[in-house]
Amino acid sequence: MNGGSIFYLEALCICAAILDAITCLPKAGHLAIFTDNINTVQLFNSLTALRNFNWMLIKVVDVIIASDIDFRVFHIPGAHNVVANSLSWMQNADIFASDLEAITSTTPLSNAGGNPIMIQSKTRSRQPVRIAWTLERLLVEHSITLGFTLDHSTQSTYLSALNSYLTFCNLHHLDPYPTTDTLSFYIYHLYVTPY
Repeated sequence: MNGGSIFYLEALCICAAILDAITCLPKAGHLAIFTDNINTVQLFNSLTALRNFNWMLIKVVDVIIASDIDFRVFHIPGAHNVVANSLSWMQNADIFASDLEAITSTTPLSNAGGNPIMIQSKTRSRQPVRIAWTLERLLVEHSITLGFTLDHSTQSTYLSALNSYLTFCNLHHLDPYPTTDTLSFYIYHLYVTPY
């Protein structure tokens, strides 16, 4: 499965962006998506995909047709898309250090399928007002959510393995943070018979 490839994840992001943007657009509106991934541009503009990507295209096309939306995906080189490029390389400090006012984005010309007014929304967001969580809270909530995604039989197996690993670390006075050495010592201890 291509679920872990960068191309798959880029295509998934574009699919999600289109599906989200359509909720804000009037019927017969226009939508432009900019990405630095040329493969993703070709995927959505040609509507031709490998088998693992077909479901994305079908979903987007179904919603586009039902909404009568005109959409196009445009390529913008990463060097010209400063914020997205920094985010994709995990250079978050660079984003805050840069002058965001100087970053401009233009809509495509009308002969390239563009429209001077891309998104018109007469309603305000229906999202509830939320307070920011601390990083610690985000990590805890993330861990809890991931814990619920496991089947009970898998969860008990993982819990048993975790307990075994923690017992090993305590017995040998090792930090339980999994490093290459700690994990290799653990595996060696489990599977190699002592003399």
